[in-house]
Amino acid sequence: VDLVQPQNTKTLKPIAVSNLEETALALGVESDFLVEKATQSVLRMIARNGGKLSFPLEVEQVD
Repeated sequence: VDLVQPQNTKTLKPIAVSNLEETALALGVESDFLVEKATQSVLRMIARNGGKLSFPLEVEQVD
């Protein structure tokens, strides 16, 4: 687990970030499955954002 300082701010605390393999293991899934689902999720967020790519991706959560 690495600590990453959020960009564009010095007031927020560093965030613990796990690598792909650690995250997949913690979730009980294969890393390829996690990559595929994450990619699909990002593409859906971009589509909901009118096809625009901006970071951070801020779109309304759809249940």
